[in-house]
Amino acid sequence: MERVIVWFRKDLRLSDNPCIAEAVHLDFAIVPVFVWNNSQNDPWVPGAASRWWLHKALGSLGDTIRHKSGELQVLEGEPSTLLTKLAQDNQCSALYFGRQYDPYGIAEQEKVQSALKNANIPWKSFNTHLVAEPWENLQENGKGYQVFTRFWKQCRKYLTRTPTPYADSKIRFAPPQGSGSSRLPPAIFLSQHWQQKLCAHWKISEQAGLDKLGNTIGSILKSYRYKRNRPAQSGTSRLSPYLAWGLVSPQRVVQEILAAKDEENRDGVSKFLAELGWREFAYHLLYHQPQITSSPLNPRFANFPTQFDPELFEKWKAGQTGYPMVDAGMRELWETGWMHNRARMLVASFLVKNLLIPWQEGAKWFWDTLVDADLANNSAGWQWSASSGVDYRFRVFNPALQGAKFDAKGEYARKWLPGLSAFSGSQIHAQKREDNQLGESYPPPCVDYHGARKRALELFKAL
Repeated sequence: MERVIVWFRKDLRLSDNPCIAEAVHLDFAIVPVFVWNNSQNDPWVPGAASRWWLHKALGSLGDTIRHKSGELQVLEGEPSTLLTKLAQDNQCSALYFGRQYDPYGIAEQEKVQSALKNANIPWKSFNTHLVAEPWENLQENGKGYQVFTRFWKQCRKYLTRTPTPYADSKIRFAPPQGSGSSRLPPAIFLSQHWQQKLCAHWKISEQAGLDKLGNTIGSILKSYRYKRNRPAQSGTSRLSPYLAWGLVSPQRVVQEILAAKDEENRDGVSKFLAELGWREFAYHLLYHQPQITSSPLNPRFANFPTQFDPELFEKWKAGQTGYPMVDAGMRELWETGWMHNRARMLVASFLVKNLLIPWQEGAKWFWDTLVDADLANNSAGWQWSASSGVDYRFRVFNPALQGAKFDAKGEYARKWLPGLSAFSGSQIHAQKREDNQLGESYPPPCVDYHGARKRALELFKAL
């Protein structure tokens, strides 16, 4: 039986994986490998929480492959060199991999392709991470979209694509030959004490991701349109980290969500698919506007005055700002590696608009602490909150009003701020309060919201 290397990247799964499908279709034995690239000067190397998730995901994938008499090789070094040698040692007919869309991911795969070509080893790449490729969905002038509604209108036609089916029993793995390692190189995953907290909140495997999808269809969709903005309720899918590392594919999510559409959850399905559309849009922006990871998409905002205050930044990171909805979100992040999207928008707005700290600093903190850290989504989300992205209306979220609207009973705040357990929702989210109204153990506001809002609006108007 001929052999083929499957180079796993952001597609750590065996089902609905086009690389696997191609190998099964051609009846090739698979040599599975993941490479940690330590030779590329990438400013966006996965952060601590992502590396923890990756460590667990690779362990789970390795166990699954081992049960099928294979061995996942996890290598550390330059992918072009390692993959070429692995292909030669195993006498492989080709190498398959899933495409990435950020500048460093693209450079990495181009270098691999060049090395394989020089060694006369065929390769083939696949879309394993998106519903539609960024170059498939363009404006009539050939440029990328910068308005979501127009993008989504065109992108919806790709939702009906059906993945190539293949039976799990048809997957064959080849025993590895040559030098390799099935253990995770210790230099990749330096353990941090706070990461141990994350284990209590997540099950990390392909099956766990599919279970999340099943729960979304069976429970979440019916009330998704109404509950998705209420952080105290189980109203969202929590699929984002499984999508970030490809334990579940967006194509499968779309197909199963569409199949579940009926009168009872029609509105929930439409809204959920639109949220997946924002994920696609973020990748579209990253591919066509790669500067969004560090520079404002809207040049006007490049001149917005900022003032980095280390003390205020530390209070924000630690959830000690004195604003319960902001602090609850930041405490949830530190405890679980995840934050409800409503809270994400609020804490980002607060950092940039009320504290005048550059959005890039917040993006870096999220990058290091989110288990679902995704360069496209993280960059686009922060630019949206900073009003420097595609939708640049200058919003300044009011933490008290956001709390009163989306956490009226104070359940979310009390969950993550136990010192407020004796207070009602109206007390917690009061518009005005004395410094010690919520108890002496809870910090006073680190900044006057109304004064800070007025300042931000004046600065924006002066641009």
